[in-house]
Amino acid sequence: MMTPPSGREEFQDFPAFFESEISPYLREKEDARQIAVMHGGLIAIAGAVLGGAALRFAPFGDANIQAAAVIAVIGLAAAAWRVNKTRSDITSGLRVINDLPAGTEATGVVVVSAQRLNGRAIARAL
Repeated sequence: MMTPPSGREEFQDFPAFFESEISPYLREKEDARQIAVMHGGLIAIAGAVLGGAALRFAPFGDANIQAAAVIAVIGLAAAAWRVNKTRSDITSGLRVINDLPAGTEATGVVVVSAQRLNGRAIARAL
């Protein structure tokens, strides 16, 4: 069980809430995170290989080094996008929402569980 972030009274119920709501959600999403990291690594490697091939086989004449760099940067950007998209999907399932009880819908978010913490509803959303 986790320890509260401070000794203040308003944080004393957070460890139980974390263990009952947040931790199971994060464990459920761990496979998606690992797959995204693997895909990101493979995309980055593919970009590096394609950039190396452009440099080695010289299909772009005098612009080979520039083309290789552009291809490698595009590969890195695509890898970062893949990992960031999954990170965003996972964190969008956890929200801090003011004054919403469980079962409330707000801007497309359905609060499946909520607990009061320091005057705010800490909610796990669908």
